[in-house]
Amino acid sequence: MRIAIIGAGFSGCQLAIELMRNGPSPLDISLFDASSSFGPGVAFSARHDRLLLNTRAANMSALATDPTHFLRWLWANDLPEHPAAAIPPSGHAFVARGVYGRYLSDVLDAAEAAAPHDVSLNRIGRRVVGLTDQHGVLWLKLNDDSTCVADVAVLCIGNLPPRLPAAPGGEACRGPRLIANPWDEASIGRIQPSDAVLVLGSGLTMVDVAILLADRGHRGPILALSRHGLLPMEHAPTRKAPPSAWMDGPPTARGLLRQIRLEIARSERAGVDWRAVLDAWRDRVPLLWHRLPMIERRRFLRHLRPIWDIHRHRMAPEIASQIKEMQASGQLEIRAGTIEAYQAGQAGVAVRFRNRGSSIEVRVVGDWLVNCAGPALDFRHVHEPLIHDLLARGLVRPEPLGLGLETTRGLQLVGWNGQPNGSLFALGPLTRGTFWETTGVPEIREQGRALARRLAMNGTARAA
Repeated sequence: MRIAIIGAGFSGCQLAIELMRNGPSPLDISLFDASSSFGPGVAFSARHDRLLLNTRAANMSALATDPTHFLRWLWANDLPEHPAAAIPPSGHAFVARGVYGRYLSDVLDAAEAAAPHDVSLNRIGRRVVGLTDQHGVLWLKLNDDSTCVADVAVLCIGNLPPRLPAAPGGEACRGPRLIANPWDEASIGRIQPSDAVLVLGSGLTMVDVAILLADRGHRGPILALSRHGLLPMEHAPTRKAPPSAWMDGPPTARGLLRQIRLEIARSERAGVDWRAVLDAWRDRVPLLWHRLPMIERRRFLRHLRPIWDIHRHRMAPEIASQIKEMQASGQLEIRAGTIEAYQAGQAGVAVRFRNRGSSIEVRVVGDWLVNCAGPALDFRHVHEPLIHDLLARGLVRPEPLGLGLETTRGLQLVGWNGQPNGSLFALGPLTRGTFWETTGVPEIREQGRALARRLAMNGTARAA
């Protein structure tokens, strides 16, 4: 079987690892990534030691069947920035993202070295810009006009850069003072220590930008603007939550909120932190999301998503402490409200902003505008050649709620005709609309494991 994996960040590399360990045989894997970086991807390629994982090391094994693998790797390597003695047996430690990127590369190399003789991995440092399905054979067009052939293709393109929140003046604002991609450390490096910085968004990406600036000696003000002005909560050690009952009857957004609150109250009476309850719900989320009617999913996204996100996706304790210090000193301010318009100038960017609960607009000015508004999810408006090509050919279609591409629960991509394609699959953030929680390592590694087993079991995806 010939399998093309498009994207070599965590999703793509984890799938390649699973396929080499437990996939079909014989097997020819083509792993594509335009950056020629196989393993770290955008999420784990950060070079700065203060950009930490947002999940404790105990949950970060790349291998679904070996939950302590990453911990053992850390202990065995005894890194200067993360000495083995500083990593407790509980795994409640938060390590640099760049270190995790090195780990992924090591695991990929080890899986390739141990693969059976009839399993091969081809690392291709080019971008896939088009794909056609000709009678069950997939033809991939690359950005140098060459082509590759595959029986199965899996989209593992991860999170796309954020779109600028819609408001008048947005196009005029796209100049040298706008940093459209907050994960571009070179662009962040252009910000001078005394510059005033406007940041769109107040989530984990904003936190990363603020930490990166502070650790580079930034002294100027940082103003974060977001609709709700909510900051992610902090991780903390906790005991396991007491067993909970499954919800009776069809779920609703309000009913789920009520159930979680009841379980948190019950756990707190037993001396267990709310974090343990949300962690225990993590495995339930895909099934609950599947059971929610579309109207209830919309209600969740409109009313509950911001609250869920800040509690579910938390900061490392040491990062939370630094953010609190920046807020206390006045260097970092977070405001809730609505962007009414952008105004670009030669020396900076201005934003007309209406504070939440107020009808009065204020004008805020910065030397730089950094877009941390969250990854683009509505694929009708993304600037990605491969996605445009797939949509134009009808091989995929956007998810109804604008949460990526529509897939089945078996990870097959769904075409414009409403039928799943037996040769096209997706992993990771692209599948948000089907599973909701699909951005964390534990969820993605289970997806990779399930798909590798499916392909091995059926020999070819088209026979599934």
